[in-house]
Amino acid sequence: MDKQIFTSLTAPELRAMLKEELAKYFHENPLSVKVKNQNDHERLTRKQVCDEYKISLGTIHNLMKRGKLSYDKVGRKTLFKREDVERCINRKRGEL
Repeated sequence: MDKQIFTSLTAPELRAMLKEELAKYFHENPLSVKVKNQNDHERLTRKQVCDEYKISLGTIHNLMKRGKLSYDKVGRKTLFKREDVERCINRKRGEL
């Protein structure tokens, strides 16, 4: 059976103990986490696209309707990949 030790620690002492144990644990068990670039596959709402690219909701609707701007529906939300929006906007502005 494990021993149970009761002691009184101050908050800074407890933090230091936890910090030390967590550091030891993560040093022994490193995480293999791939850090993603913030803009990789970032999803934007219709309002965010309007605000960031200075285009109207009507323009977005027309681009979607004509199949020039790909999108995903999640429930009632329409989401766009930032890279798709930039590609579409740059292509559209190149035509002008």
